Amino acid sequence: MMINTPVVRMGIDIGFGDVKVVSAKIGGNKKADIEKFKFPTAVARVKNKAIAGLDDAQVEYVFGNSKYLLGNDALGSINILPTRDIDFIMEFGPLLIFKAFEHAARHYHLPIKSVCTSAEVCLGLPLAYYKEKKNELAGRLASFEVSGCRVDISRLVIQAQGQGILLDFLFDDHCRPDRKWLGSDLLILDIGFNTIDILCVQKGRSSSEWSNMLEGAGICRICRDLDIELKRMGLELGEQTIKNVLVERRATKYGKPIDLSATIARLTSDYADFLHRQIQSKLSDVLKTTRKLIVAGGGAYYVADTFKRKYSGGFLLVPVDAEYSNAGGFYKYLKGVKNG
Repeated sequence: MMINTPVVRMGIDIGFGDVKVVSAKIGGNKKADIEKFKFPTAVARVKNKAIAGLDDAQVEYVFGNSKYLLGNDALGSINILPTRDIDFIMEFGPLLIFKAFEHAARHYHLPIKSVCTSAEVCLGLPLAYYKEKKNELAGRLASFEVSGCRVDISRLVIQAQGQGILLDFLFDDHCRPDRKWLGSDLLILDIGFNTIDILCVQKGRSSSEWSNMLEGAGICRICRDLDIELKRMGLELGEQTIKNVLVERRATKYGKPIDLSATIARLTSDYADFLHRQIQSKLSDVLKTTRKLIVAGGGAYYVADTFKRKYSGGFLLVPVDAEYSNAGGFYKYLKGVKNG
């Protein structure tokens, strides 16, 4: 690679709810332009249309022998694929990464083919699947093609989910370590849509004995309870749409907006209490000895208030951009390795 060739460096967190990205264009004498963005982890298969021309604004992606809609375009499709299974990430991870490349190419005014061949990428796998699936995912991402565009990632690193949060906490934006925390005992909760990854750090090293993953314990629990409430109102909605209702705190029925703020506040409080009980039950010994409890991921926003009441005195940290903490740490890893 030529020295002056622009390199896009990307930390990517492919969650079961959203894909979160922290990226920068590296090259020339300009300061790195850090861009944070996300889009729904949504993929829909394109089938023959009854009426042609109605969805011309939607972008179709050719992958393998099929066509797909991605992100927001996929949310309204009746052919949207379920996203709860790790096999979904294994199969469609390349597509979602390509969409992230497209966004970066637009933002940095680069040809998509340039990004597809110059990008450095660090991404994560859920803790429970890391050892089993790491090499398989690396093989799938080594080289692939989407809509005739060949992707050959120049540098690929796969980490365990939660490691990004640890790196984001330990290192500043210039990848300088905060030495007072090096070698410390830390407990990290990465609250995603489907899973919660628990990373226990003892004397600065990840502990496989105490680290764990709680499947089905993410904010999908709030969505399940919200789904029950919506059905009582006569609303049958898909999972990704329910997630949007949760974020926006309102729904629409026959054109009439329904304010769900009070309902969602109650469900969120119940969820935070549930999670607190789970953590106290499973990790009480770890909590007693750890220096800091770090709660991040997209679900952190839903438990922050309750956890701040439960854990006082600076013991708890919820990062400002909690949902980007994994991706931010992955980006710092690439930057730190690149800069030695």
